[in-house]
Amino acid sequence: MDFIIQAIVSGILMGSIYGLAALGLTLIFGVIKVINFAHGSCLMVGMYAAYWVVMLTGVNPYLALIVVVPLLFFFGYFLQDIVIKPVLEAQSDVREPTEVIIVTSGVWYILDNITLMIFGAEYRVVQTSITGKAFEIGEIIVSTPKLYGLIATVIVSVALVWFLKYTKMGKAIR
Repeated sequence: MDFIIQAIVSGILMGSIYGLAALGLTLIFGVIKVINFAHGSCLMVGMYAAYWVVMLTGVNPYLALIVVVPLLFFFGYFLQDIVIKPVLEAQSDVREPTEVIIVTSGVWYILDNITLMIFGAEYRVVQTSITGKAFEIGEIIVSTPKLYGLIATVIVSVALVWFLKYTKMGKAIR
């Protein structure tokens, strides 16, 4: 029975991290009606950027976000402006522009394969104060980083709902 409860707890914790990634994907689809198959690859670019900022400068991984978040904002902005927007404009008379799916699939393959060529297939870990930490509740082991991911997901979800419901810009986006 403990095995089943452990699997459920681990699944919920890992699922919350996927849920956080899905928030961005849903927002993109909800706002510009683009099914972005490259979303996961863009997350990977962000993770590699964070990794290399930490490795090259030695700064705290959380401080690396100060550099990585704006960097990835501009990466996403130019990806949208240079790659996706021209396709959407060319397909403006089409109700569901499927060509964007093809384009974002191409971006997905390009980003993944460039990353494989440059960095190889080995995974990398940025050491933080909580890396590899866990605690036990009875017989159940709870991963501290994944628990923080769950907390971050709840906070970001609530903040996003509040933003979309109660701000002028959020209402315009909806």
